[in-house]
Amino acid sequence: MRLASLVLLLAGFATAHGLTLELKPGTAIPDLAAARDAARQAHAAHAKEPITVQVANGTYPITAPIVFEPQDSGVSYEAAPGAKPVFTGGKKITGWQVGADGLWTTHVEPGTSFEVLWVNGRRATRARTPKDDYIQATGQPLNALPGIPLTGSPQSSMLQIASRDAEILRGLPPEELHDVNVVVLHSWNETRHRLAGVRVEDGTLQFTGGMRNFFSLEPFHRLYFENLRAALTDPGDWFLARNGTLSYQPRAGRRTGHRRGLGAGRDAMAALQGRPREGRDAGARSAFPRAQFSASSLHAAGDRRRLSPGRGATGRRH
Repeated sequence: MRLASLVLLLAGFATAHGLTLELKPGTAIPDLAAARDAARQAHAAHAKEPITVQVANGTYPITAPIVFEPQDSGVSYEAAPGAKPVFTGGKKITGWQVGADGLWTTHVEPGTSFEVLWVNGRRATRARTPKDDYIQATGQPLNALPGIPLTGSPQSSMLQIASRDAEILRGLPPEELHDVNVVVLHSWNETRHRLAGVRVEDGTLQFTGGMRNFFSLEPFHRLYFENLRAALTDPGDWFLARNGTLSYQPRAGRRTGHRRGLGAGRDAMAALQGRPREGRDAGARSAFPRAQFSASSLHAAGDRRRLSPGRGATGRRH
């Protein structure tokens, strides 16, 4: 019975310019997965009609990745006139407590991992150092650190910085050191690496993996460290420890009752799944104009895997 009513709904939106579906909370098409499925049914019934999914105002939680395949091509998902819909993969974080030092803390499930935190609608800064500057790479080591095997070539998995710049890493337990992200800036993009080891005395950094060779396209590299407790110093900074303790340095003028966090808990909100052997790209003619996606995690290039503790690097364009 529901299927029949849905078919009637689809037919009711047909126009001379194609077929329009309405994505709106509380209706037969309440979320993005339902809209994708409805568009597939519409394609089956109106194969030659262009399809537009108009998204009504509201916030649409995404709790699992939504896969778009070649059959989903030719569908445009756009905000309804005047609407500002938001698709979010985040999870609300509550229970904040203020410490004697003014630091806000709460607890999430141990093992939880995310790279983005929004507080009261404003993106917080994952603890990093330097804050507004960069560390300059000084050289290219060619020998692995003692007792730490290379998982790639030295040219792609090792860098050297000044020992004074590496000092902040001294004494970190292996687990905490491994959680530090080293963000390396290239000419046109940046890569993120996890540390396998460090020798503070000469600034040697060895990563858990690599992508392209350093210094292959540019004669210098700038970098900074992200996700370490010692860098949690400025208003708006946050840090998530392995035991689930989430710490936030509040911005001025905020009180406990006005503190609301939204962390990026989804590895991916949408995935494009193509069939290259058949010459079919996923969603090759799909579009999402005027729709906002928020609270999503970082992913590794190529296979879209998230940068997790067991993986080495990911890249993105500036």
